[in-house]
Amino acid sequence: MQGSVVNVVLILIVSLALWSMFKVAGAPLESQETMLVVGLVAVVVVGARRLITSLRERREAKHD
Repeated sequence: MQGSVVNVVLILIVSLALWSMFKVAGAPLESQETMLVVGLVAVVVVGARRLITSLRERREAKHD
């Protein structure tokens, strides 16, 4: 459960940062573009966290 909350918070923070960056650059995102950005960020965050977890488990298995 805690991992899910962390994922959601990371997705929100990174998505908001990207959305703000586009807004400041003078190219505000419309709803479909915002959904695409949030979806891509979600894939990256979840994938990165799974990769990190996998690498940690592999490293721990080596030390045992």
